[in-house]
Amino acid sequence: MKSFAEVIDRLGIGPTAEAIGLKDSHVRTLKARDSIPPAYFEALVVSDAGKKLGLTYELLHQLYRGCRRPKTACAERRLSA
Repeated sequence: MKSFAEVIDRLGIGPTAEAIGLKDSHVRTLKARDSIPPAYFEALVVSDAGKKLGLTYELLHQLYRGCRRPKTACAERRLSA
């Protein structure tokens, strides 16, 4: 997985929302922004959907570190992948 949007796609909007305790609409916003705050990482990794997907803290932190640059740099990185 190369983006938070892809993580949310693979987990599903509903399961992601259930895991982190947010409404579906808020998860759609996170997906559109290609962002998941680190405060939600543990809930995602230990969720049933996260376990089935093999989601890891390492992956989430790698994505987070990769997108701490200006948004255009993140978009360019995804386009070139």
